[in-house]
Amino acid sequence: MPAVTPLVDKVVAVLPDVVTSPVRSPAVTVFEPEKTAKSPFEGEPLVETAQAPNASKFSMTYEKLGSIENDLAMIKPRLTGADGNGNPFVITADAAIQDAKNPKRARLRKVEADLTTDKNGWINANAANGVVDMKAGSLELNGGIDVFSDSGYTLHSQSALMDLNKWIVDGHSEVTGQGPMGTMRADRFHYDRDSHQLTLDGHVKMTLIGNKK
Repeated sequence: MPAVTPLVDKVVAVLPDVVTSPVRSPAVTVFEPEKTAKSPFEGEPLVETAQAPNASKFSMTYEKLGSIENDLAMIKPRLTGADGNGNPFVITADAAIQDAKNPKRARLRKVEADLTTDKNGWINANAANGVVDMKAGSLELNGGIDVFSDSGYTLHSQSALMDLNKWIVDGHSEVTGQGPMGTMRADRFHYDRDSHQLTLDGHVKMTLIGNKK
């Protein structure tokens, strides 16, 4: 019988390093600034070249320009880059509307992010909406999000904030999920790629599944 844990304040789970093949995240090329398409909005490259050794570099391309609610938009944008450890990622969306006051920031619709982690693992996240800030190296997801990993874990929440340099994910809404160890729910969550730790915080409830003999 599964063991149901009582409500507790916080649980820290160390996620296993699982290498699967093939890797879901597609191979990507990190574009150098001189090879990057110009922004149709400001006439400057949509790329942030890192000066710090652990910062990310981004490049955005798109299929065509369009209009959404009288705002100029990029249709089918594709953001490529690499995190502070050199692991590539791809972020795609149905549309991106650039911030008129900040050309490095854009609102995204129907977002999907594919991330390659260390040892060729992967994380996939999708959401109804998002905001990408290429200068800050962050991706906000909202409107309902689903996160999947190669280690067999899935998480579901309303919103989350991703640090694209360090691959730290913070969620401040209720989170539910499942994986090889069982099911879980909490008021908040925090994921750290480097430590492989998922921290569940606030009214945590877990159902643990024992090993089959």
